[in-house]
Amino acid sequence: MLTSTPRALQERFLEKFLAQDIEGLLALYERNAVFVASAEQVVVGLDAIREQLTGLLTAASKSFVLNPTVAFEVDGVALMHADWALEGTGPDGSALSLSGTTVEVARRGADGEWRYVVDSPIGIAEEALSRHL
Repeated sequence: MLTSTPRALQERFLEKFLAQDIEGLLALYERNAVFVASAEQVVVGLDAIREQLTGLLTAASKSFVLNPTVAFEVDGVALMHADWALEGTGPDGSALSLSGTTVEVARRGADGEWRYVVDSPIGIAEEALSRHL
């Protein structure tokens, strides 16, 4: 099993991201997972997540660091956080330096593998939460 624990899921994400393996990244998400791209853009489903992750892979041309910090698990559901930093080039060619703390929810599937249900790289953004609660 590649993602037999919530922490292993985060480790696989980093591994696949650094390898720029978009298919490998998408395999870490449930089919109808939610991805919070920004406070104004919350997307659902693998096609939309593919678009967001492809943009992040392109932007992270210099470096990407992911440090898992916390994982709480109960009855096949996990809440996780990780600190991250990305350096690269923005769409306009300017230098890009971003960082944050994620909020991630994962679920253990019938196959024993953990997959993301909600992935919010921006963490808790008040604007995003107020629109979806």
